[in-house]
Amino acid sequence: GEIGKHQAPLCERATTLAEWRALRAQLDGAALQLPDDWANFEHECIVVLATDEARVWPGFGLSVSEEEGVDVVTVTEIGPSGRDPGVRSQALVLKVPRRKGQMSIVFRRDIGPAPGHERTLRVFPGF
Repeated sequence: GEIGKHQAPLCERATTLAEWRALRAQLDGAALQLPDDWANFEHECIVVLATDEARVWPGFGLSVSEEEGVDVVTVTEIGPSGRDPGVRSQALVLKVPRRKGQMSIVFRRDIGPAPGHERTLRVFPGF
């Protein structure tokens, strides 16, 4: 698949098995091996975030908060100011509970000593 090979981060949500199958077909690596029944769509949904390429360390920081009834999921990539960690794109696959409130996905990138840059990628409606 071409997930992660984007000019801008990709952020999608699957709330049904059909949506999950379509989204999973775009994934690479271990995520492609996740089974149909990985999530119970009566109670859960799946959120996929794939980043554009950047000079960052492997992996993500993840934090969740609630602001004015909105679930805010902040995903952070960190890069160094000195050593080159290599250029990579990464994907995160999250299984999250169904909620009545909205869910906001915020992507933050911190590179070196400069202030980090963050932006809201998607706000998904509650269901």
